[in-house]
Amino acid sequence: VAWSALEEALPYTDILLYDIKLMDEAAHIKYTAQSNAPILENFVRAAALLPQTGTRLWVRTPIIPGATDSDNNIRDIAQFLAKHAGEALERWELCAFNNLCRDKYLRLQQNWEFKDTALMNHERMQELLAIAQEYFPCPERISFTGATKAK
Repeated sequence: VAWSALEEALPYTDILLYDIKLMDEAAHIKYTAQSNAPILENFVRAAALLPQTGTRLWVRTPIIPGATDSDNNIRDIAQFLAKHAGEALERWELCAFNNLCRDKYLRLQQNWEFKDTALMNHERMQELLAIAQEYFPCPERISFTGATKAK
């Protein structure tokens, strides 16, 4: 979204839900066909205004095996959030991959790269959560959500 639209909406927003998938721009383009530059720029600008607006900030990161689930990606996002959101970050969710939308892609007759990808392993989600929590004085603000497999 254009910064002007986000800036105009912030004073009327109770909670800003913000998805950050990947910090690496080339990877972001590979998986979304879009640059992450405007997303990250808008985040920095919005985070700077949140104390004035009273808007709460929740960030979500989808954890997709082979795409967003690397230690480096989570570490890079954590460093970015710590630097630009700090105490304004009320909640950061690492959202475990699920393949429930597989049928939607089939009905739309679209090939989905992750159609045969299994649920995230619970232990792996715990590892990524630990990496994310290293960068925040209040690690309880960071959690993972979604179904995982035991092994």
